[in-house]
Amino acid sequence: MKNVSLPHAWGATRAKCVALTTLFALFATVCSGLEFYVPPDGYDTNSGTEGSPFLTMSKARDAVREALPDASEGIDVWFSEGTYYFPEAVEFGPDDSGSESVPVRYMGMNGETVDFSGARSFENLVWSVHSGEIMKASIGTGITCDVMFANGTQQVMARYPNFDPDAVVLNGTASDAASRDKAEGWADPSTGFVRGLHSKRWGGNSYRITGKNAFNNLSMEWVGDNNRGSGLHAEFKMVENIFEELDAPGEWFYDEGEGALYFYPPEGVDLASVEIELATTEELIRIVGTSDEKVGNLTFDNLTFSKTHRTLFTSTYEGLNRSDWKVARKGTVYIQDADSLTISNSIFDHVCVGGQCDLS
Repeated sequence: MKNVSLPHAWGATRAKCVALTTLFALFATVCSGLEFYVPPDGYDTNSGTEGSPFLTMSKARDAVREALPDASEGIDVWFSEGTYYFPEAVEFGPDDSGSESVPVRYMGMNGETVDFSGARSFENLVWSVHSGEIMKASIGTGITCDVMFANGTQQVMARYPNFDPDAVVLNGTASDAASRDKAEGWADPSTGFVRGLHSKRWGGNSYRITGKNAFNNLSMEWVGDNNRGSGLHAEFKMVENIFEELDAPGEWFYDEGEGALYFYPPEGVDLASVEIELATTEELIRIVGTSDEKVGNLTFDNLTFSKTHRTLFTSTYEGLNRSDWKVARKGTVYIQDADSLTISNSIFDHVCVGGQCDLS
């Protein structure tokens, strides 16, 4: 989902008092008493003032939590322009709640772009030719990722059939996608995923490939994402994250054990200066209360939430009544048992919903 802006409740400006517009009152005024500051070049050993700012949202949250018991006015956390990389979700619980008289607001500076990213950035990589047009760079082992961006543009995980922007189902499918003939050419298919429609077209079904036998029959593990059970359509299916299928511009493959990134750069991408980003974090903000003690009176304003890892192959799924689908209780911003919580003036850009990541 790209550039989807949520309706705003109020416009953030850096000021001691902020005007609110609601359905029930034309104008009300809430004044902030305490402010913390977070630019991309701060330090978490600082005090959080404008002259001595923090670096991370988690440090600012901890400072707000400590200040809340003695606060008599609202608390504002201001983020300056730039990208903030989230190696893990920042969690908020009941102890982080504001109140009607002491609201807590996390805000981007007015007119500035504040990007909360689930990616990890790689610059100045040393590239070498692997074969033909396929390039290779060492980025380190053990990185969990499944979405890649080059200079901010999403690329395509190595797949068969190749990506077709006009194809209605999964941007391209083929009846032989998981066949013995295809598997014969794959040295190690255990990195791969098979995605397709349910055999009766009741939604989708997704599988992890766990290996192949001596006859090149694939062994697969169903992720459990369909409420009508397993069963893969004979025609509408595709396979991805297989090294040997890296054969088209824009495709990529990461070898986790070798620590190598393989990339077929599309026209116009200069590897000498490219910034590579790999989506590694599924959730950026996780807000969880309880049925007895909800999280509330929090506002997140003028922020961009971007580049999160897919949840499709890493989740436990729960069935929905009378539905073809199941749900994974995860999200770029996950909210449970909350009250009086606002996300306003904000954009969700290239966040992955289940297995779908917008390549437009």
